[in-house]
Amino acid sequence: MDLTETKIIAERDNEHDAEVFMTGLDTGSVLLYDMRSTLGSIPPLLKCRPHDDWVTHLHSVPQLDCFISSSMDGTLKLSNIQTGANMRTLKGHEKGVRWFDFSERRKFIASCSSERRM
Repeated sequence: MDLTETKIIAERDNEHDAEVFMTGLDTGSVLLYDMRSTLGSIPPLLKCRPHDDWVTHLHSVPQLDCFISSSMDGTLKLSNIQTGANMRTLKGHEKGVRWFDFSERRKFIASCSSERRM
């Protein structure tokens, strides 16, 4: 895959034993890498496409064995961190979701979008 023209966001997951590095692409795809691999070319552990547009933010939730992603397609998705399968889709924004935050303690997600709503 040629990433020279692709917008990428990334987050390192320090809470899983296998130090996972997640990247979200402008294609709606998410790639997960095991950073314990040897240096050089590191193939992705997981490739999935939870969204139809640019992935804007990623966050792993080890307690639920999932990751949360937001996108310019206006949704947030909870996906299984092992398989990439969609566990839940959260809708409510009319435009793209720019950012979200997850409270580990309260199990609460707050998101904001391009229409300037939370």
